[in-house]
Amino acid sequence: MAFLDPDDYWLEGKLDRQLAVMSARPDVAMSFNEFVVVDQFGLEHGMYLKRVDYTPRMAAHSTRIADDVYVSGSTFYAFDSTEVAGAHTSGVLVRRDALLALDEWFPTTLRVGEDRDLWFRIAQSTAVAYIDKPLHAYRIHDASLMHQASLATPGAVACHERNYARAISQLNPEQMRRYRDRIAGLHAGIGYNAWRQYDMHGARKAYAEAWNWNHRLAHGWSWLKACSPGPLVKVVRRAARR
Repeated sequence: MAFLDPDDYWLEGKLDRQLAVMSARPDVAMSFNEFVVVDQFGLEHGMYLKRVDYTPRMAAHSTRIADDVYVSGSTFYAFDSTEVAGAHTSGVLVRRDALLALDEWFPTTLRVGEDRDLWFRIAQSTAVAYIDKPLHAYRIHDASLMHQASLATPGAVACHERNYARAISQLNPEQMRRYRDRIAGLHAGIGYNAWRQYDMHGARKAYAEAWNWNHRLAHGWSWLKACSPGPLVKVVRRAARR
Protein backbone atom coordinates (compact mmCIF):
# COMPACT_ATOMS: atom_id res chain seq x y z
CA MET A 1 0.00 0.00 0.00
CA ALA A 2 1.37 3.40 -0.99
CA PHE A 3 0.43 6.89 0.22
CA LEU A 4 0.43 10.33 -1.37
CA ASP A 5 -0.43 13.60 0.34
CA PRO A 6 -2.50 15.91 -1.90
CA ASP A 7 0.22 18.59 -2.13
CA ASP A 8 3.00 16.18 -3.09
CA TYR A 9 3.80 14.13 -6.18
CA TRP A 10 5.78 11.02 -7.08
CA LEU A 11 8.75 11.07 -9.39
CA GLU A 12 9.01 8.68 -12.32
CA GLY A 13 9.85 5.11 -11.35
CA LYS A 14 9.11 5.49 -7.63
CA LEU A 15 6.88 2.46 -7.16
CA ASP A 16 8.93 0.30 -9.52
CA ARG A 17 12.07 0.99 -7.47
CA GLN A 18 10.41 0.26 -4.17
CA LEU A 19 8.68 -2.87 -5.43
CA ALA A 20 11.99 -4.21 -6.73
CA VAL A 21 13.64 -3.69 -3.35
CA MET A 22 10.80 -5.24 -1.37
CA SER A 23 10.38 -8.15 -3.77
CA ALA A 24 14.04 -9.02 -3.26
CA ARG A 25 13.66 -8.77 0.52
CA PRO A 26 10.44 -10.41 1.77
CA ASP A 27 11.45 -9.57 5.34
CA VAL A 28 11.14 -5.84 4.64
CA ALA A 29 7.68 -4.64 5.62
CA MET A 30 8.07 -1.01 4.59
CA SER A 31 10.28 1.13 2.40
CA PHE A 32 10.78 4.88 2.16
CA ASN A 33 13.06 7.23 0.26
CA GLU A 34 14.86 10.53 0.00
CA PHE A 35 12.70 13.32 -1.41
CA VAL A 36 13.04 16.73 -2.98
CA VAL A 37 11.51 19.87 -1.46
CA VAL A 38 9.49 22.09 -3.79
CA ASP A 39 7.68 25.36 -3.13
CA GLN A 40 4.19 26.43 -4.20
CA PHE A 41 5.53 27.37 -7.63
CA GLY A 42 7.20 24.01 -8.19
CA LEU A 43 10.75 25.30 -7.73
CA GLU A 44 13.11 22.77 -6.15
CA HIS A 45 14.96 23.55 -2.93
CA GLY A 46 17.22 20.56 -2.46
CA MET A 47 16.98 17.16 -0.84
CA TYR A 48 15.17 17.05 2.49
CA LEU A 49 17.05 14.28 4.30
CA LYS A 50 20.40 15.33 2.92
CA ARG A 51 20.05 18.53 4.95
CA VAL A 52 20.47 16.53 8.16
CA ASP A 53 23.12 14.10 6.82
CA TYR A 54 20.56 11.33 7.10
CA THR A 55 22.29 8.65 5.05
CA PRO A 56 25.63 8.50 6.90
CA ARG A 57 23.85 8.72 10.24
CA MET A 58 21.31 5.97 9.57
CA ALA A 59 23.92 3.76 7.87
CA ALA A 60 25.39 3.02 11.29
CA HIS A 61 22.07 1.39 12.20
CA SER A 62 21.44 -0.43 8.91
CA THR A 63 22.94 -2.84 6.40
CA ARG A 64 23.73 -1.59 2.91
CA ILE A 65 22.39 -4.09 0.38
CA ALA A 66 22.88 -2.01 -2.80
CA ASP A 67 24.49 1.28 -3.82
CA ASP A 68 21.53 3.29 -2.58
CA VAL A 69 19.53 0.83 -0.47
CA TYR A 70 19.79 0.20 3.28
CA VAL A 71 17.86 -2.27 5.45
CA SER A 72 17.31 -1.46 9.11
CA GLY A 73 19.26 -3.21 11.83
CA SER A 74 18.52 -3.86 15.49
CA THR A 75 19.34 -0.29 16.55
CA PHE A 76 17.48 1.50 13.75
CA TYR A 77 14.25 1.99 15.68
CA ALA A 78 16.11 3.72 18.53
CA PHE A 79 17.85 5.98 15.99
CA ASP A 80 14.55 6.68 14.25
CA SER A 81 12.96 7.65 17.55
CA THR A 82 15.71 9.67 19.18
CA GLU A 83 17.53 11.30 16.25
CA VAL A 84 15.88 11.52 12.81
CA ALA A 85 12.58 9.98 11.75
CA GLY A 86 13.20 9.69 8.02
CA ALA A 87 10.01 8.20 6.62
CA HIS A 88 7.79 10.77 4.90
CA THR A 89 4.25 9.61 4.15
CA SER A 90 4.32 10.30 0.40
CA GLY A 91 7.42 8.13 0.14
CA VAL A 92 6.14 5.14 2.10
CA LEU A 93 5.28 1.76 0.59
CA VAL A 94 4.13 -0.82 3.14
CA ARG A 95 3.04 -4.43 2.83
CA ARG A 96 -0.66 -5.00 3.33
CA ASP A 97 0.03 -7.91 5.69
CA ALA A 98 2.10 -5.65 7.94
CA LEU A 99 -0.82 -3.25 8.25
CA LEU A 100 -3.38 -5.98 8.87
CA ALA A 101 -1.21 -7.34 11.68
CA LEU A 102 -1.69 -4.08 13.62
CA ASP A 103 -4.63 -3.35 15.90
CA GLU A 104 -4.58 0.31 14.87
CA TRP A 105 -3.38 2.14 11.77
CA PHE A 106 -3.69 5.91 12.01
CA PRO A 107 -4.69 6.94 15.57
CA THR A 108 -7.84 9.03 15.37
CA THR A 109 -6.83 10.88 18.53
CA LEU A 110 -3.99 12.57 16.61
CA ARG A 111 -4.79 15.28 14.09
CA VAL A 112 -1.12 15.68 13.20
CA GLY A 113 1.51 12.95 13.55
CA GLU A 114 -0.88 10.03 13.07
CA ASP A 115 1.16 8.85 10.09
CA ARG A 116 4.47 9.15 11.95
CA ASP A 117 2.98 7.12 14.79
CA LEU A 118 2.25 4.30 12.34
CA TRP A 119 5.73 4.38 10.77
CA PHE A 120 7.26 4.20 14.27
CA ARG A 121 5.24 1.10 15.12
CA ILE A 122 6.17 -0.66 11.89
CA ALA A 123 9.89 0.13 12.31
CA GLN A 124 9.75 -1.09 15.89
CA SER A 125 8.58 -4.58 14.99
CA THR A 126 9.84 -5.29 11.46
CA ALA A 127 12.62 -4.52 9.00
CA VAL A 128 12.31 -1.41 6.84
CA ALA A 129 14.31 -0.27 3.83
CA TYR A 130 15.58 3.18 2.92
CA ILE A 131 16.32 4.14 -0.69
CA ASP A 132 18.84 6.97 -0.84
CA LYS A 133 17.40 8.46 -4.01
CA PRO A 134 14.73 11.17 -4.44
CA LEU A 135 11.56 9.39 -5.51
CA HIS A 136 8.91 11.97 -4.62
CA ALA A 137 8.49 15.71 -4.10
CA TYR A 138 7.35 17.32 -0.87
CA ARG A 139 5.59 20.60 -1.46
CA ILE A 140 6.01 23.31 1.20
CA HIS A 141 3.75 26.36 1.31
CA ASP A 142 2.30 28.66 3.95
CA ALA A 143 -1.14 27.04 3.90
CA SER A 144 0.09 23.50 4.53
CA LEU A 145 -0.85 21.90 7.84
CA MET A 146 2.77 21.30 8.81
CA HIS A 147 3.43 25.04 8.59
CA GLN A 148 0.76 25.80 11.18
CA ALA A 149 2.86 25.59 14.34
CA SER A 150 -0.19 25.70 16.61
CA LEU A 151 -1.26 22.33 15.15
CA ALA A 152 1.96 20.73 13.95
CA THR A 153 4.05 21.01 17.12
CA PRO A 154 1.39 19.70 19.56
CA GLY A 155 0.78 16.86 17.12
CA ALA A 156 4.49 16.03 17.07
CA VAL A 157 4.55 16.10 20.88
CA ALA A 158 1.64 13.67 21.18
CA CYS A 159 3.17 11.35 18.58
CA HIS A 160 6.57 11.25 20.28
CA GLU A 161 5.12 10.85 23.76
CA ARG A 162 3.14 7.82 22.56
CA ASN A 163 6.25 6.43 20.93
CA TYR A 164 8.39 7.06 24.02
CA ALA A 165 6.00 4.95 26.10
CA ARG A 166 6.42 2.09 23.61
CA ALA A 167 10.15 2.51 23.10
CA ILE A 168 11.35 2.88 26.67
CA SER A 169 12.12 -0.84 27.08
CA GLN A 170 14.29 -0.77 23.94
CA LEU A 171 16.34 2.32 24.72
CA ASN A 172 19.56 2.49 26.70
CA PRO A 173 20.00 5.29 29.28
CA GLU A 174 21.74 7.63 26.83
CA GLN A 175 19.03 7.10 24.18
CA MET A 176 16.35 7.72 26.79
CA ARG A 177 18.08 10.96 27.77
CA ARG A 178 18.24 12.12 24.14
CA TYR A 179 14.61 11.24 23.53
CA ARG A 180 13.43 13.04 26.65
CA ASP A 181 15.47 16.07 25.58
CA ARG A 182 13.85 15.92 22.14
CA ILE A 183 10.34 15.85 23.59
CA ALA A 184 11.22 18.61 26.06
CA GLY A 185 12.40 20.74 23.16
CA LEU A 186 9.06 20.32 21.42
CA HIS A 187 7.21 21.45 24.54
CA ALA A 188 9.58 24.41 24.87
CA GLY A 189 8.78 25.36 21.28
CA ILE A 190 5.08 25.44 22.13
CA GLY A 191 5.89 27.57 25.15
CA TYR A 192 7.90 30.05 23.11
CA ASN A 193 5.13 30.41 20.51
CA ALA A 194 2.60 31.00 23.29
CA TRP A 195 4.89 33.57 24.94
CA ARG A 196 5.25 35.47 21.68
CA GLN A 197 1.46 35.62 21.47
CA TYR A 198 1.29 36.93 25.07
CA ASP A 199 -0.44 33.74 26.19
CA MET A 200 1.46 33.50 29.46
CA HIS A 201 -0.73 30.76 30.91
CA GLY A 202 -0.14 28.57 27.85
CA ALA A 203 3.58 29.39 27.91
CA ARG A 204 3.95 28.43 31.58
CA LYS A 205 2.07 25.19 31.02
CA ALA A 206 4.28 24.22 28.06
CA TYR A 207 7.53 25.19 29.82
CA ALA A 208 6.45 23.17 32.86
CA GLU A 209 5.98 20.14 30.59
CA ALA A 210 9.42 20.76 29.10
CA TRP A 211 10.87 20.83 32.62
CA ASN A 212 9.11 17.57 33.50
CA TRP A 213 10.81 15.87 30.56
CA ASN A 214 14.22 17.42 31.08
CA HIS A 215 15.33 19.52 34.07
CA ARG A 216 17.31 22.03 32.04
CA LEU A 217 17.80 25.46 33.56
CA ALA A 218 16.70 27.03 30.28
CA HIS A 219 13.21 25.55 30.70
CA GLY A 220 12.99 26.83 34.29
CA TRP A 221 14.18 30.28 33.29
CA SER A 222 11.68 30.40 30.43
CA TRP A 223 8.88 29.46 32.86
CA LEU A 224 9.91 32.34 35.11
CA LYS A 225 9.86 34.78 32.18
CA ALA A 226 6.34 33.60 31.37
CA CYS A 227 5.23 34.62 34.88
CA SER A 228 5.39 38.26 33.79
CA PRO A 229 1.98 39.73 32.87
CA GLY A 230 1.29 39.76 29.16
CA PRO A 231 0.64 43.53 28.98
CA LEU A 232 3.98 44.21 30.70
CA VAL A 233 5.84 41.98 28.22
CA LYS A 234 4.14 43.82 25.38
CA VAL A 235 5.30 47.21 26.73
CA VAL A 236 8.88 45.97 27.21
CA ARG A 237 9.01 44.60 23.68
CA ARG A 238 7.77 47.87 22.20
CA ALA A 239 10.35 49.82 24.18
CA ALA A 240 13.14 47.47 23.05
CA ARG A 241 12.24 48.09 19.40
CA ARG A 242 12.57 51.88 19.71
